[in-house]
Amino acid sequence: YITIGPKYLYQEDLKANLINVPKEKILFESDYPANVSGKIQEPKDVKKIMEKYCKDFNINFEEMQNIQKSNLKIIFPKFFTNHL
Repeated sequence: YITIGPKYLYQEDLKANLINVPKEKILFESDYPANVSGKIQEPKDVKKIMEKYCKDFNINFEEMQNIQKSNLKIIFPKFFTNHL
């Protein structure tokens, strides 16, 4: 797995690094509460990052949401077993 953070919103050259990464191996994160490109990141920024990724790679947003949920269940199985 690799994570895509807020720099993806501001640095177009990062897209080239993701071309060969399967969408099933992508995770999104916010770097909260970091200052990235002069802007303080918030947890809600994860949605913006995912929206940009979906637009850049022509992926349906709802499909990517489902992939994210599946990835998180794999990575954090105890959380999903105990809390959901």
